Amino acid sequence: MSDTFDNVAEFEIFDPVGYGMMVLDDDKPTAITETARDFLIHYSPSLETPITELPDKLLEWLDESRDLMTDPASIRHIRPYRVERGESRLTVRVKSDVANKQTVLIFLDERPLFTCEQVKTEFKDHYKLTPKESEVLYYVALGNTLPEVATMLGVGEGTVSKYLEKVYPKLAVGDRRL
Repeated sequence: MSDTFDNVAEFEIFDPVGYGMMVLDDDKPTAITETARDFLIHYSPSLETPITELPDKLLEWLDESRDLMTDPASIRHIRPYRVERGESRLTVRVKSDVANKQTVLIFLDERPLFTCEQVKTEFKDHYKLTPKESEVLYYVALGNTLPEVATMLGVGEGTVSKYLEKVYPKLAVGDRRL
């Protein structure tokens, strides 16, 4: 894998499509695309430049992810790191070569195309969703899990599930399980 990550210029092709990449050796950045640098500065304003270390919470997540990578059965349980700022959210995924102590972080800045209020208005009129159903749908569409949506709205997971049970038929779709 180390041959793959020797030249950060190869990663610059991802910048125009909104992805940033960073290569780490022993948790220290050795290469970073401009997009990844911009994302880190936006979501971690106290971070000093040039970037020589990662924010503490990102490092904690990275350590937890690496622990899961040691067991092939656990790899599918690795969740992306997410941090929010305003209406946007940074999602970070990890690819790691434990033997070479080299890691690649993939950054994606997710900005909603619509605000929650816009979705509430549009879906109320067009799909006959209640404001709460629209709100639940909005947060699920942003990629939040049921527990995350429940926490955001201050309700139980069962309540979120019930809202989704009512939403799916109105949109003529099944649930999101494969």
